[in-house]
Parts: sequence; structure tokens; C-alpha cells
Amino acid sequence: IMLATATAYAGEQEVAEARQAYREATAAVQAGDLDKALELFERAAAASPHAATHLAAGRTAFTLGNKARAADHFTRALQLGLEGADAKEAKTKLDQVSAQLGSVRITGTGGTVRMDGGTRLPTPAILHGVSGAHALEITKGDQRATVTVELEIGGQKAIDLDEALAPKADTAPAIPPPVPDKPERVSSFPNALTWVGVTGLVLGGLGGGATAGVGVAALSAKDDFLASRTQEDFDTAESLEMGTNISIGLSVGFGVLGASLLLGSVFMEEDAAATTALTADGFVIRF
Repeated sequence: IMLATATAYAGEQEVAEARQAYREATAAVQAGDLDKALELFERAAAASPHAATHLAAGRTAFTLGNKARAADHFTRALQLGLEGADAKEAKTKLDQVSAQLGSVRITGTGGTVRMDGGTRLPTPAILHGVSGAHALEITKGDQRATVTVELEIGGQKAIDLDEALAPKADTAPAIPPPVPDKPERVSSFPNALTWVGVTGLVLGGLGGGATAGVGVAALSAKDDFLASRTQEDFDTAESLEMGTNISIGLSVGFGVLGASLLLGSVFMEEDAAATTALTADGFVIRF
């Protein structure tokens, strides 16, 4: 009983507020303040929806040139059972303005809806707008959602109240893996190949010095043999000549090997710098 009494009292208060807003709106119309009148008519309709109130709001919006709000109110007035000449007027004006608008039908009960911050209407409802994107605010109890709807002149979209308010699956885009920083190239020059090449050149140089010394000794031993003609001097000269030839071969071999290794290490260093490059996008480019 107490709940029924409280509900009846709340209903009476809403009706009283609606009547007061309607009277103030009528006075604003008579004073020529149509913007204030439209605001008050809409306040009255929100407090206690009635066909006559929506008709008055529709007429005011129509006079102001606000086609979308006029269409919303004329539609609502007809839904609430407007009859007779008033219904004919609402239908005629609705046809006029709706030909220049698109609309969205919201199905389902127990919620409210408004478009682009305009009039909030209970569902089911039909809202109108010019061609383009519009923000549709939908509520039902504690549930709220904002849906973007694209309207076309003469077309009508349909949105289900409960589907629009249903929790959406997480559609957050996958976070791409972090792009590694471009590694700083640490030069390995001089490398092991370089050191081997240098060693070869050094050995080649030492061998060249040794070859010169052995060569001089071989020439001296040859002169001694020519003077003495002994077997001992012949053997000495022959041994020194063979040592000279071996020393020449080793010196040249070490020198060529060292020079080749040095050149190879230089080319390898340059090739390694240009073989692979890491771009800012993490792609490897090979040259």
C-alpha cells in the first residue's frame, strides 16, 4: 500500500510539473519567445508524455525550422494516439519535414533514447536527423551506450535497444611487439685475420733479411771453392746456395700470404657493415 501510495504521489507530481511547464510554454509562445517555448514544451513532455504536448512541441520546432525535432515530436504525438484534425496536421507536417531527413527506429521497451543531445524519448521511438553521422545515446536503468549511426535522406536505420546495450567483446587492437633498437655495430677491426696477415708480412721481411745474409755467404763460399777446388768448399757452397733458395721461397710465400690476409680482412670489414641493416620498422634489409 505504501509503495502504491508513493508511486501515485510521484505520478501526481510529474503531472503537476508537466502542466506548469506547459502553461509557461504557452505564455512564451504568446510572448514570441519560441526557443524558450520549445524547451518548456519538451520539459512538459518528458515529465508526463501526452500527445497534445508533443504536438505543441512539434509545431514550435516546425516554426523555428528545426525539422528533425519537429519530426520527432510529430511522430511521438501520433504514436500516443493523436486524433482528428490534429492528427491530420501532424501527419502532413511530418511528411513535409521527413522528406528532407533520415531516421532511425529504436525497438525494445523500458529505455530512453536521444540523438545529438536533443529530445530524450522513451522507447520504442523514431528519431530523425539530416544526412550524416549522429550520436545516439541509449539508456535503460543503469545501462548506457552511445552508438554512432549514419543517416541518409529518406532512409531508415533500425537499432535494437537490448542489443545496443549488450556488453561488447574486447576489441582492443593487439599491441604489436616492441621494435628492437638498432644495434650499435662494434667494429672488430683489427680482427684475427689482420693479425695473421701482419705476422706473415713480418715473417716475410725477416725471411728476406735472412735470404740476403745466406746469399752473401753462398757467394763467398763459391769463390772459395773456385780458388781451392776442394770437396769441402764445394759442399759448403752447395749447402749455402740451397739455403738461399729455400729462404727466398719462404720469404716470398710469407709476404704474399700476409698481404693477401690483410686485404681480405679489410674487404670483410666493409662487407659486414653493408650486409645487414635494421630499419626502424624492425625489417632486415640485405644488400
